[in-house]
Amino acid sequence: MTCIVGLETSHGVMMGADSATCIEGLQVANTSPKLFRRRAHGVEWVIGAAGDTRVVQVLHACLELPKAPRTASRIDDMMATTFATAVMAALEQHKKLKMSDGKSTYNGDLLVGVRGRVYLSASDGAYVRSRDGYMAIGSGSDFALGSMHASACYTPRARIRKALMAAERYGVGVRGPFTILQGKR
Repeated sequence: MTCIVGLETSHGVMMGADSATCIEGLQVANTSPKLFRRRAHGVEWVIGAAGDTRVVQVLHACLELPKAPRTASRIDDMMATTFATAVMAALEQHKKLKMSDGKSTYNGDLLVGVRGRVYLSASDGAYVRSRDGYMAIGSGSDFALGSMHASACYTPRARIRKALMAAERYGVGVRGPFTILQGKR
Protein backbone atom coordinates (compact mmCIF):
# COMPACT_ATOMS: atom_id res chain seq x y z
CA MET A 1 0.00 0.00 0.00
CA THR A 2 2.16 2.77 -1.32
CA CYS A 3 2.77 5.22 -4.09
CA ILE A 4 6.25 6.33 -5.07
CA VAL A 5 6.75 8.43 -8.19
CA GLY A 6 10.02 9.34 -9.92
CA LEU A 7 10.70 11.87 -12.68
CA GLU A 8 13.84 12.56 -14.71
CA THR A 9 14.47 16.33 -14.95
CA SER A 10 17.10 18.53 -16.56
CA HIS A 11 18.71 18.95 -13.11
CA GLY A 12 18.60 15.30 -12.00
CA VAL A 13 15.70 13.31 -10.56
CA MET A 14 12.72 14.20 -8.42
CA MET A 15 10.85 11.58 -6.43
CA GLY A 16 7.84 11.63 -4.14
CA ALA A 17 6.25 9.15 -1.74
CA ASP A 18 3.18 8.87 0.43
CA SER A 19 3.23 7.97 4.12
CA ALA A 20 0.66 5.15 4.41
CA THR A 21 1.66 1.92 6.07
CA CYS A 22 -0.75 -0.97 6.52
CA ILE A 23 -0.01 -3.42 9.31
CA GLU A 24 -2.49 -6.14 10.30
CA GLY A 25 -5.47 -4.28 8.81
CA LEU A 26 -4.51 -0.91 10.28
CA GLN A 27 -3.51 1.98 8.00
CA VAL A 28 -1.38 4.70 9.57
CA ALA A 29 0.60 7.71 8.33
CA ASN A 30 4.04 6.36 9.17
CA THR A 31 6.93 8.54 10.33
CA SER A 32 9.42 6.06 8.87
CA PRO A 33 10.24 7.34 5.36
CA LYS A 34 9.66 5.27 2.24
CA LEU A 35 12.05 7.53 0.37
CA PHE A 36 15.60 8.60 1.19
CA ARG A 37 18.47 10.51 -0.37
CA ARG A 38 22.07 9.41 0.00
CA ARG A 39 25.36 10.71 -1.35
CA ALA A 40 27.94 8.03 -2.20
CA HIS A 41 31.21 8.42 -4.09
CA GLY A 42 30.27 12.01 -4.96
CA VAL A 43 26.90 11.07 -6.52
CA GLU A 44 23.40 11.73 -5.14
CA TRP A 45 20.97 8.84 -5.07
CA VAL A 46 17.25 8.94 -4.25
CA ILE A 47 15.72 5.57 -3.36
CA GLY A 48 12.16 4.61 -2.48
CA ALA A 49 10.64 1.25 -1.62
CA ALA A 50 7.14 -0.16 -1.97
CA GLY A 51 6.20 -3.35 -0.17
CA ASP A 52 7.65 -4.56 3.10
CA THR A 53 8.30 -1.59 5.43
CA ARG A 54 11.35 -3.34 6.87
CA VAL A 55 12.99 -3.48 3.42
CA VAL A 56 13.23 0.32 3.13
CA GLN A 57 14.31 0.59 6.77
CA VAL A 58 17.17 -1.87 6.20
CA LEU A 59 18.23 -0.23 2.93
CA HIS A 60 18.10 3.25 4.48
CA ALA A 61 20.33 2.11 7.34
CA CYS A 62 22.67 -0.39 5.67
CA LEU A 63 22.80 -0.17 1.87
CA GLU A 64 26.35 0.32 0.62
CA LEU A 65 25.88 2.05 -2.71
CA PRO A 66 28.27 1.26 -5.57
CA LYS A 67 30.20 3.87 -7.49
CA ALA A 68 27.89 5.23 -10.21
CA PRO A 69 29.58 5.46 -13.62
CA ARG A 70 29.23 8.58 -15.76
CA THR A 71 28.11 7.00 -19.04
CA ALA A 72 24.50 5.97 -19.57
CA SER A 73 25.21 2.42 -20.75
CA ARG A 74 27.51 1.80 -17.77
CA ILE A 75 24.80 3.05 -15.37
CA ASP A 76 22.42 0.46 -16.84
CA ASP A 77 25.08 -2.23 -16.34
CA MET A 78 25.62 -1.10 -12.74
CA MET A 79 21.89 -1.35 -11.98
CA ALA A 80 21.86 -4.96 -13.21
CA THR A 81 25.01 -5.99 -11.38
CA THR A 82 26.65 -4.08 -8.52
CA PHE A 83 23.53 -2.21 -7.41
CA ALA A 84 21.37 -5.36 -7.42
CA THR A 85 24.12 -7.25 -5.56
CA ALA A 86 24.42 -4.48 -2.93
CA VAL A 87 20.65 -4.52 -2.31
CA MET A 88 20.56 -8.30 -1.98
CA ALA A 89 23.58 -8.29 0.37
CA ALA A 90 22.03 -5.71 2.71
CA LEU A 91 18.71 -7.56 2.79
CA GLU A 92 20.33 -10.98 3.22
CA GLN A 93 22.33 -9.72 6.19
CA HIS A 94 19.05 -8.74 7.88
CA LYS A 95 17.08 -11.86 6.89
CA LYS A 96 14.75 -10.10 4.42
CA LEU A 97 15.43 -12.35 1.37
CA LYS A 98 13.33 -15.33 0.40
CA MET A 99 13.71 -18.00 -2.28
CA SER A 100 11.20 -17.95 -5.13
CA ASP A 101 11.58 -20.19 -8.19
CA GLY A 102 15.22 -20.76 -7.28
CA LYS A 103 15.99 -17.01 -7.05
CA SER A 104 16.58 -14.76 -4.08
CA THR A 105 13.85 -12.10 -3.89
CA TYR A 106 12.34 -9.69 -1.38
CA ASN A 107 8.85 -8.38 -0.79
CA GLY A 108 8.62 -5.16 -2.76
CA ASP A 109 10.07 -3.01 -5.50
CA LEU A 110 12.46 -0.07 -5.49
CA LEU A 111 12.43 3.19 -7.39
CA VAL A 112 16.00 4.40 -7.81
CA GLY A 113 17.16 7.81 -9.03
CA VAL A 114 20.83 8.21 -9.93
CA ARG A 115 22.68 10.53 -12.34
CA GLY A 116 19.44 11.94 -13.75
CA ARG A 117 17.86 8.55 -14.47
CA VAL A 118 14.93 6.80 -12.75
CA TYR A 119 14.85 3.01 -12.55
CA LEU A 120 12.37 0.51 -11.24
CA SER A 121 14.45 -2.18 -9.55
CA ALA A 122 12.38 -5.33 -9.14
CA SER A 123 12.60 -7.75 -6.23
CA ASP A 124 14.71 -10.20 -8.25
CA GLY A 125 17.31 -7.56 -9.21
CA ALA A 126 15.97 -6.85 -12.71
CA TYR A 127 15.55 -3.18 -13.65
CA VAL A 128 13.36 -1.11 -15.99
CA ARG A 129 13.85 2.46 -17.18
CA SER A 130 10.87 3.99 -18.97
CA ARG A 131 11.30 5.94 -22.20
CA ASP A 132 8.70 8.35 -20.77
CA GLY A 133 11.19 9.70 -18.21
CA TYR A 134 8.99 8.84 -15.25
CA MET A 135 7.99 5.76 -13.29
CA ALA A 136 5.80 4.82 -10.32
CA ILE A 137 5.55 1.83 -8.00
CA GLY A 138 3.10 0.65 -5.36
CA SER A 139 -0.64 0.17 -5.17
CA GLY A 140 -1.28 3.73 -6.41
CA SER A 141 1.11 3.53 -9.36
CA ASP A 142 -1.57 3.28 -12.09
CA PHE A 143 -3.23 6.51 -10.93
CA ALA A 144 0.13 8.24 -10.55
CA LEU A 145 1.28 7.21 -14.03
CA GLY A 146 -1.95 8.52 -15.57
CA SER A 147 -1.45 11.81 -13.78
CA MET A 148 2.19 12.04 -14.89
CA HIS A 149 1.15 11.46 -18.50
CA ALA A 150 -1.50 14.18 -18.34
CA SER A 151 0.61 16.80 -16.52
CA ALA A 152 3.60 17.38 -18.80
CA CYS A 153 3.02 21.17 -18.81
CA TYR A 154 3.52 21.51 -15.03
CA THR A 155 6.75 21.90 -13.07
CA PRO A 156 8.42 18.67 -11.91
CA ARG A 157 7.42 19.24 -8.26
CA ALA A 158 3.80 19.98 -9.24
CA ARG A 159 3.68 16.83 -11.42
CA ILE A 160 4.92 14.63 -8.57
CA ARG A 161 2.48 16.22 -6.11
CA LYS A 162 -0.48 15.87 -8.50
CA ALA A 163 0.41 12.23 -9.16
CA LEU A 164 0.50 11.45 -5.43
CA MET A 165 -2.76 13.31 -4.87
CA ALA A 166 -4.45 11.30 -7.67
CA ALA A 167 -3.19 8.06 -6.14
CA GLU A 168 -4.45 9.13 -2.71
CA ARG A 169 -7.85 10.16 -4.11
CA TYR A 170 -8.52 7.02 -6.16
CA GLY A 171 -6.20 4.34 -4.77
CA VAL A 172 -6.45 2.16 -1.70
CA GLY A 173 -3.68 2.47 0.87
CA VAL A 174 -2.16 5.76 -0.29
CA ARG A 175 -2.09 8.62 2.20
CA GLY A 176 -0.35 11.92 2.85
CA PRO A 177 1.60 13.65 4.01
CA PHE A 178 3.84 13.39 0.98
CA THR A 179 7.62 13.57 0.87
CA ILE A 180 9.33 14.98 -2.24
CA LEU A 181 13.10 14.75 -2.70
CA GLN A 182 15.40 15.89 -5.46
CA GLY A 183 18.69 14.29 -6.46
CA LYS A 184 21.18 16.25 -8.55
CA ARG A 185 22.87 14.89 -11.63
